Amino acid sequence: MADEKRIIDGYEVTHAIQLSGSEVIFAVHPTEAAPYMVCDATRNNAFGIEEYTNALAGDDPVEMLRLFTDRISERMASIEKERTERGIPFETLSAKDCIPKSADMDYTDKVVVINANRLAPEYASIDYQIVLCTHGNGARPHAIGRSVFCETLYDGAKSRWDRTAIAGIILPERMPEWAHEKLAAIQKPAEQESVIDKIRQSKEKDTEPKPKTKKHDKSGPEL
Repeated sequence: MADEKRIIDGYEVTHAIQLSGSEVIFAVHPTEAAPYMVCDATRNNAFGIEEYTNALAGDDPVEMLRLFTDRISERMASIEKERTERGIPFETLSAKDCIPKSADMDYTDKVVVINANRLAPEYASIDYQIVLCTHGNGARPHAIGRSVFCETLYDGAKSRWDRTAIAGIILPERMPEWAHEKLAAIQKPAEQESVIDKIRQSKEKDTEPKPKTKKHDKSGPEL
């Protein structure tokens, strides 16, 4: 329910900001000696269960609000630093940047776009959205399975998505130059491996023992 209160160990959450993969929380418990609490919340586990860490409680609302905003500022500084290091202008892609009706196509070995609304707002940018689909039942349209396994072009990070999280196959003209270079770097080792396999197979054939042929006596029959 929309008006349902969020309670953590008796403290009611009044403010919560999601940044950098975790949530910064400010909560209040009026009857406690230390009625104000600040903590972090994550769901980085296989079951998606919310976990709370770095919890601190106090009786000074201004001091605790300062702690709350300081944690937000630290995360903002981390995001800004990461953006500067990546050097990719913030840009969001959508289905309009994909091949028409490609949402009904096979995604295997195709560069696809993750829907922006499936990413945290600060990561809803082209360098996180463009991924190479490597495998998964969900890569095929109308399959029973929904999982699509991908590799982010920018940094090679592996991820699993539901097929519904993918907007479609990116239009070639919407692929930035850096994405073409990253894709080539990913595909090159696979091509080299294929050539090596062919050479190895050829050598194995050359080293296989050849069947012995029966020698014919050319001296003629004995008289």
